[in-house]
Amino acid sequence: MTTLMKRFQLMVTNLKHAYDDVEEKVRTRTRELNQANEQLRDHQARLEDMNRELKRNDQFKSDFLAMMSHELKTPLTSLMVSVGYIETDEKPGTDRWEAIQNIKRSEQALHSTIENILDVSRLDAGRMTLDRMSVDVADLADAACAIMGPLAQNKGISLRSTVDEDVPIVMLDPDKVMKIIINLLGNAVKFTPRDGDVKLDISYHQNGQVEGEQPIDARNADEDAATDGSLVICVSDSGI
Repeated sequence: MTTLMKRFQLMVTNLKHAYDDVEEKVRTRTRELNQANEQLRDHQARLEDMNRELKRNDQFKSDFLAMMSHELKTPLTSLMVSVGYIETDEKPGTDRWEAIQNIKRSEQALHSTIENILDVSRLDAGRMTLDRMSVDVADLADAACAIMGPLAQNKGISLRSTVDEDVPIVMLDPDKVMKIIINLLGNAVKFTPRDGDVKLDISYHQNGQVEGEQPIDARNADEDAATDGSLVICVSDSGI
């Protein structure tokens, strides 16, 4: 009986030690979890502060770009009005007339740059909109090549455009699509060596898109425009 009591007391003692050990481990784990949670809260607070600072900086950048662009457009407009008056007194083909055309081309390039800056500001502010209308894409291709033609000619580069006969009238924002084409052609001309070739190809694919290409969605409810198809604009060159 005495032996049984001793064993029982030993078992009770061992259980108490085990219980105390478990309690200590629980307290230790609880402290560690509390510390970890506190660190996570600190990290979260710092991240929120950084996010607010980034938003303030981004807003400052957008406001600055918009202000700078508008400030540049005012004197640029005045300059072009003056150039227009001077151009009316010059005969085409003269040196002064050619110089005026160079000024106008430079103005168009600068104006395009300013508009791109404004577009960045609009995108950042979530105010970018699309002004869709029915457009003959062949007219866009001709206009883009007319704008980029002098730059290509100065480098002796052959600039050609091809619009497939089955390309219909489509619904799109002509100004923004024109910017896309001009940027593509500008990069192609820039990185194509002298006496090279640059080609603009435009095609239309009904109910789907061409693998590896980024088409412009041409869908719209306009009865006179194509629906459920993709307009594919491709610029190729003999450069890098």
